[in-house]
Amino acid sequence: MSWILSLFHSLLLLSGVPLSPSSQPSASEALPQAQGHYADAAIRESSGLCRSRSVAGRFWSLNDSGNAPVLYAHQADGTSLAPGQRIKGVSNIDWEALAADDEGHLWIIDLGNNLNQRKNLQIHEVKEPLEAFPGELTPRRSLKLHYPDQQAFPPEKNNFDCEAALIRKGVLYLFTKHRADKHVTLYRLRLPKGSPEASLPLEKLQEFQNLGQATGAALHPDGKQVALLSYDAVHLLRIPDEPDQPWILEKSHRWPHWSLKQSEAIAWISEDELLISNESGSLFTLSLK
Repeated sequence: MSWILSLFHSLLLLSGVPLSPSSQPSASEALPQAQGHYADAAIRESSGLCRSRSVAGRFWSLNDSGNAPVLYAHQADGTSLAPGQRIKGVSNIDWEALAADDEGHLWIIDLGNNLNQRKNLQIHEVKEPLEAFPGELTPRRSLKLHYPDQQAFPPEKNNFDCEAALIRKGVLYLFTKHRADKHVTLYRLRLPKGSPEASLPLEKLQEFQNLGQATGAALHPDGKQVALLSYDAVHLLRIPDEPDQPWILEKSHRWPHWSLKQSEAIAWISEDELLISNESGSLFTLSLK
């Protein structure tokens, strides 16, 4: 019965019908706890974070636009594991997210688009080093992307920025950061074989109402749930068994607005604990026990 109620709640959210307090998905009083700070001073404008799927206990981070095209390996407490790894031949136009896949690759999400004017949205795939850190990583490929529903640059409503992404079973999922409203739109791209020259269209899946501005996303270790970060909440989304069914909003963990300053990225430490970073490089944990 609980899954029927959750589905009903999500359908109401998608329809835009306001939910009464008694019908909202459950909210938790758990609050993020200070964990530490990035030890590497070069991480000065954190904007992306992901947990390695190849090496236990390893996380990767990157800086926002205007910084060097470098990835940083570290532990959950911010302890550095190696000097920054420069990405050869690419620029950090507006790196806003980082995702790992099941094939041992890291994906740099260069989809930051504050003014909604960019026509050069792209993602870069690199092979994650397992033991030795070479100091420089060469992209295996770069893919150009676009939103088919964006017709003007900029559009009337600035809803085509993206700071939250993940990869699951060969599919890239993107959550847009809206500036015209408080909603979040979910897109997907089935990652192609090879390196097509043409820009690849993103497929719009659904819109979530009133979740706030999405700044990070992380796939649960079981592959069935997603933690979606905003400036004052983590929303837990259930991925449906059937690929074309709507995602279900199960629970929201909220805290006083801006108490983490500018929370920018999120990753799972374990099955019931999350790691959150803010723009200034502070790290927090959120227990879901």
